[in-house]
Amino acid sequence: MAKNPLIRSYPKRVNTPQPNKSAGILDDHAIRKNIATKEGTIEHVPTEDNHILNKKAGDDSYIKVDGTSTTTAEIPFAEGIKVSEKLTIGITTGRPTIDFADTSGQIFVDGNPRLFFVSTGTLVRESWVPETTNSYDLGTSSLKWKEVWATGKGTFGELQVDTLNLNGNVISDSTGTISFADENLTTSGQIKLSKVGANIITATNANGDLRLGAGGGTNDLKIGFNGNVDIFENLTVGGDVKTTGEINCNDKVKLTPEGGVAIRLTNRTGSGTVKGKTVKADPANDDSVILTGANDDECFGVFYETLDVGATEVWVVVGGIADVLFDPDHSPARGDWAGSGTAGFARSQASPPALGIAAHFEEIGHVIQSSSPGGEGQSALARCVLHFN
Repeated sequence: MAKNPLIRSYPKRVNTPQPNKSAGILDDHAIRKNIATKEGTIEHVPTEDNHILNKKAGDDSYIKVDGTSTTTAEIPFAEGIKVSEKLTIGITTGRPTIDFADTSGQIFVDGNPRLFFVSTGTLVRESWVPETTNSYDLGTSSLKWKEVWATGKGTFGELQVDTLNLNGNVISDSTGTISFADENLTTSGQIKLSKVGANIITATNANGDLRLGAGGGTNDLKIGFNGNVDIFENLTVGGDVKTTGEINCNDKVKLTPEGGVAIRLTNRTGSGTVKGKTVKADPANDDSVILTGANDDECFGVFYETLDVGATEVWVVVGGIADVLFDPDHSPARGDWAGSGTAGFARSQASPPALGIAAHFEEIGHVIQSSSPGGEGQSALARCVLHFN
């Protein structure tokens, strides 16, 4: 057998341990199929695919095992890496990184691809499930996801959004107010309002009417932004109609909160109106009133309110209950008969005057509230049930 020129020979020594023959490997890159050695050195820096990798070349050029170098460490795997237990990536500074060379890197679990890393994002081939329910968040208050796209339904214990966009229809919230922008709210079910208190539905602009009906204005129930209710068709009420304000049948007649029936007529007194003063028809103008004269038998109403106006339409109470202004320094009492007094005022007495034509037509009603003037020369305002003959 020919002598291997790469193995140094040592003289045989008696009772002396032989040195490890592997120490004699020469670094001349002889081609071998097997290298069985316990120690030795390989000084050559590997440059070809079939060169042997020594520790220094591995530490300097491919991977840093101590984690202290700032030099980028890489492990090249042409066919990927398979981990039977776990893969731990640790680094003392910066962030651990797995960098895929192309735009379609994948992570496999049990031979099946689970994550795909492409240029447009990360693709997932399975459901993402937290290890423990109700324990983990997706994003934080300061680091938020920009947009979430989904085709299925979302189930939430509580949904909090700044602006909700439903297929282009924006619903926004500001200090507890939900705004539907310029869009319509449509439902085939019921809208239930459970809040106790006023202003549950509120219009905030000049055209913010609430309409119930077809929306054309001819058969709607309209609640205006100013609180007025307009009914364009018949109103059928199965129960009571109660109000603390006025009921306007149209612009010419209304029911007052006191219980009177008032109509609109033009004030022709030459000055403003005074609440409770007695009036009669103006013979010189249509749909107009003037103050009654002394003991006038043509009285048919009293001014409903005090207004500083001229020849303007005002409310005149012509029936029911009204506040009537009595002669100065006179105190009307409950149960008194009431009739025309001095010009523009009423008078009262405990029993009706002697039966006669004049007294009959001077009557304006009956006192139902006792009242006294506020001072000398002043007049008392007392509530009466109006009754004209």
